[in-house]
Amino acid sequence: MLAGFDRRRWVDKWLELADNPRNVTFQMVWDAADELIDNNPARMTVHSEFRRTQFDLNLCERLGVSFNITSVELDIELAKVSYRKGLQPHTVEMLEKLKESGIEIGMVSNCVLSGKSLEDVLERNGIREYFNFVIASSDYGFRKPNPQIFKTALAKSGTSAEETWYVGDKLEFDIAGATGVGVTAVWYNAREEVADKMKPDIEVKD
Repeated sequence: MLAGFDRRRWVDKWLELADNPRNVTFQMVWDAADELIDNNPARMTVHSEFRRTQFDLNLCERLGVSFNITSVELDIELAKVSYRKGLQPHTVEMLEKLKESGIEIGMVSNCVLSGKSLEDVLERNGIREYFNFVIASSDYGFRKPNPQIFKTALAKSGTSAEETWYVGDKLEFDIAGATGVGVTAVWYNAREEVADKMKPDIEVKD
């Protein structure tokens, strides 16, 4: 629902908030982050998550920077600049219809920032009230399509897989993950892409 992640603005804000005695530059942060991402131990396993606190600890100690705010506060500040404010058309109308129908909604997101920062993004867009819970992969240690993060979401929702629908725009993460735990997989395909190997249960374009 929310617009895409802007890494360049993330790095700019990260440096702005940092205590930076070595005068670390934008390019130095970018290069060090790239090396950590390329050697992420989570890539050696099946869709596990390299926690942001671990990532930042590596990054800060390599570059000699520190922060005077908590990791959650930092995530919220980064989310404010990294996720552009804005919703897909008709998002609020859809959420209102679901609420009126008594359908409960949760969010499961592959996100390097904390769930609290995602909640802040939803709040700033005026839609936090519609979500019963928010699960960010950075908090739970698993990334979609790993079935473990979907099983946790089902437990939090108190529903069975058979009575749950999962809506997402990524075939390899959302649709594969939902299908893997027996949840009805709804593909939000606004760009009208072609599904080759993986078929969703339902496809919507709006």
